[in-house]
Amino acid sequence: MQNPAKLCVWLTFDSRRLESIILRLSEQFAGPIFQPHCTIIGKTDVALVRLKSAVINTAEQLNIREVHIDKIGFSDEFWESYYLELAEDQVIIRLHNKLTEFLGIDQKSDYFPHISLMYNSINEIEKRKIKLPIEIGETINIRSLQITECGDRVENWKPVFEMKINS
Repeated sequence: MQNPAKLCVWLTFDSRRLESIILRLSEQFAGPIFQPHCTIIGKTDVALVRLKSAVINTAEQLNIREVHIDKIGFSDEFWESYYLELAEDQVIIRLHNKLTEFLGIDQKSDYFPHISLMYNSINEIEKRKIKLPIEIGETINIRSLQITECGDRVENWKPVFEMKINS
């Protein structure tokens, strides 16, 4: 039985390159296809109206319009299988902290801002062989803060609210 959908807050990006990389890796390793994003708040039961208010309030305070790739990494965690670390991680951590404080959500002490490129459980040897058409220091434009309905199945995730950043 599938659990009811929860809501997530994402930082989303204008990047056909990221979309292309995610598609290629999902095809190559039989993983799910998903929208490029950096999770700001993971699955929560906070009501949509409260999340919208928090996103609108926080979006006005967001002082970055782009991020830069700092490192390419991977782990044994399914949701952090293969990812990009961002040079602006401290700015994103402050954004996460502002939102969780505004909403009264208990903060995860291990919050780790990143952009996943693949959700999968492949071994480290295969991950080390992956060649990406992306470079350290490359710029990625931010598109929005987005609230996404994120249930158990990635293919059923859908945006329910979006606050544009670069408009």
